Amino acid sequence: YWTHRAFHSRWLWEFHKVHHVAPVLVPLTASRVHVVEKLADSLLTLVLLGAYSGTFWYLCGVEISRYTLFGVTYLVFIFNCLAANLRHTHIWLSFGPRLEHLLNSPAQHQIHHSDAPHHFHKNFGTNLSIWDWMFGTLYTTTHTPEPLSFGTAERDAHRYQSLYSLIVLPFIDTARKALHSIEGRSLRRRA
Repeated sequence: YWTHRAFHSRWLWEFHKVHHVAPVLVPLTASRVHVVEKLADSLLTLVLLGAYSGTFWYLCGVEISRYTLFGVTYLVFIFNCLAANLRHTHIWLSFGPRLEHLLNSPAQHQIHHSDAPHHFHKNFGTNLSIWDWMFGTLYTTTHTPEPLSFGTAERDAHRYQSLYSLIVLPFIDTARKALHSIEGRSLRRRA
């Protein structure tokens, strides 16, 4: 939740925008992630999951159940495979407002990808919506689909058509923001 929310901030948005700029959601959209974001997410996951797993295994005894696959229960594995693929499609699947306070539905993630301003900065959670609920970023859905279009407010998907632009543009755009910020401070000091 916090890593995802951080990548929606001013200084990291250009890297996460690579994922959001897609005007059409397909399962492969889940993998359209900038290397900077992937590294940050992987490092944080490694630390947190390692601490959680180590503590859990220590407290419960180091035993792997026959109901696991690669150390993950089959139910969690199947849920994540289905949910990850459905989150990045146009298939509207809502769990309803009550359950969506706890679990993130594919419809909620589609809201997160919406280019409508009232959907901006909503539903950062991946599997659990409880974090969005706790920190005021929750947007629940109903079984009636909302009309959505996807992409970013900048409407600049045309800039991200090559592998080079997907990798390099975020660095260039972030550097430009930094320069404008420095120039703005310099002008305010002179005034």
